Amino acid sequence: MVMLRSNKYEEYNKNSSLQKRVISENNFVYKNHLSYLSGIRDKKVLDVGCGTGTISFFLATKNNDVTGVDISKRAIKIACKNAKHLGLENKVKFKVCDYPNGKIADSFDLILLNDVLEHIPCQSKALKTTIGLLKENGIIFLSVPLKEAPLYRLGLLKKFDKKVGHVRRYSVEEFTNLIVGYGLTIEKIELREGILKNSLFTNRVLNKLVRFIRGPLTEMVYILDNVLVKLFGPSQLLMVAKK
Repeated sequence: MVMLRSNKYEEYNKNSSLQKRVISENNFVYKNHLSYLSGIRDKKVLDVGCGTGTISFFLATKNNDVTGVDISKRAIKIACKNAKHLGLENKVKFKVCDYPNGKIADSFDLILLNDVLEHIPCQSKALKTTIGLLKENGIIFLSVPLKEAPLYRLGLLKKFDKKVGHVRRYSVEEFTNLIVGYGLTIEKIELREGILKNSLFTNRVLNKLVRFIRGPLTEMVYILDNVLVKLFGPSQLLMVAKK
């Protein structure tokens, strides 16, 4: 099972390349995430499922000490090259890890589970491990795909979920109850990603347009997408929870 998961994410990262620069707070893909993460300074951070390090590098520029882990050897190899290319090798380190099974001998002020839990077969072990790695009053930042997503309710995301390795989705109520059930205090919930943005991320043809959305166009798309969230429902839940 581990080998099958690993192969899937090696395939997912096969076309990944070096970053030219650290992303800005207005980055189209991560704008919702960075509205919170941009305020994180001088913390020890664990970025679970870090991929090639995009958010890890952003946090490293804020004087955070960042550790990034990912199941993909290819992604971690590129992340390490990126760290040197961006001059951040002293602020961020990367490790291949089949979270939560791999050993991480440290404790953290902030742990990121960005689009991670839906990929992990044993979510209870993942959450217990994460809480165990948190310092007292530490923060977990989570994002997950929702059952309320308009495209999912229309039955249009089954192939996408299988392709990217989703083993589950959550309703807002389910996920809220799950996190509270582990003794965490929810500090913030945001329901984001309307049908427009979700289509850009999940449709193979439309996804090619994402690289061209930048500058003022980013803000325009987000304004429209937030209206669509109110009209048709969200596709993603973002949460900040405290130990």
